[in-house]
Amino acid sequence: TNISNIKLENIKCTGSSYVAGFIGRTYPGTIKNITANNIQISSTGTYSGGVFGYMYAYTRSYGANITDFTITNSKITSSRGYVGGIVGYGAFKDNAKIENILVQGGSSYLGGAIGHQFNSTTSSNIKIKDLTVKCTSSGSYLGGVTGYNYNPLNNVYIYGINIQSNGGTYTGTI
Repeated sequence: TNISNIKLENIKCTGSSYVAGFIGRTYPGTIKNITANNIQISSTGTYSGGVFGYMYAYTRSYGANITDFTITNSKITSSRGYVGGIVGYGAFKDNAKIENILVQGGSSYLGGAIGHQFNSTTSSNIKIKDLTVKCTSSGSYLGGVTGYNYNPLNNVYIYGINIQSNGGTYTGTI
């Protein structure tokens, strides 16, 4: 999969699982330079994201060619888990900007950028501003950047975030 220079604007998408503003499920390749604004995702299942629901991975270097994302003024909600501002389950390497976003789920693995970031490369240059991550049940693994993270993070800027765990465990701003 080679995807670049995509602009998403005023998108509303509802469904059960693998629900996203751009692609519900994608495979490795070069993915770069995606801008999304006013994305409204509503899901009753797992793997929901503002841009991608699920990014399939089979190698540690998978995230190396996934860069340059911006998502603003959006709501990504699910009654289940694996929910992220950019991707529900997956990874990216560099340059993510997330601003004025609500990520809400009814289970575990909820993150401002990625709900569950798999074993990939170092993620760098992440800017998050005015973010709410909210769990409507007692789910675990909630974070401002990722709900669950395997990877090193570099140059992370976080301002104005609100993480609401509703009694779950493993909750933090990163």
